[in-house]
Amino acid sequence: MKNKAKTFNIIDEKIWESCEAYLKSKLMVGHVVTIQEKAEARTKAQHRLKWVWMGFLAKEKAGEGKGFNAEEWNAFFKHKFIKGLLISQDERHVEYFTTARESLKVIKKYGTEKQYNHSLNAITSDIKTEWLSVKNMKAYMDMITIYCSMDLGVVLPIPDDLKWLNN
Repeated sequence: MKNKAKTFNIIDEKIWESCEAYLKSKLMVGHVVTIQEKAEARTKAQHRLKWVWMGFLAKEKAGEGKGFNAEEWNAFFKHKFIKGLLISQDERHVEYFTTARESLKVIKKYGTEKQYNHSLNAITSDIKTEWLSVKNMKAYMDMITIYCSMDLGVVLPIPDDLKWLNN
């Protein structure tokens, strides 16, 4: 009879000690140990900071003809940056984006500009930053920071309680 794999989600010292004791008890030829980094979805703090930035941009750029509200800035950045991050994280997203692209081609060819824009907005709003890992959400937010600095001439604020996210 085959033993089941044992999984330890190491979040504190006590769990690490249990894992270590288990490994020591199984030290013999014929065992394979795999260590895997857990890919967690973006954190609530990352999500909150993103919305601080979207609100800031809506206020900061309102008088410059951009006219985007926070939701529209969010859609703008998702459309601009998120596709590559999601595909690099999980190849299953390739099918989603391929289907979306093909659908948009058909709508652009046979539909109206209004239908095309509506479909593009619907696809973009369906994409969720919670699909990103913590690491890729950091990369996404770095892309937003760089874009705002280089293209918009804006330094995005980071509230004191969220400064640790930038490390």
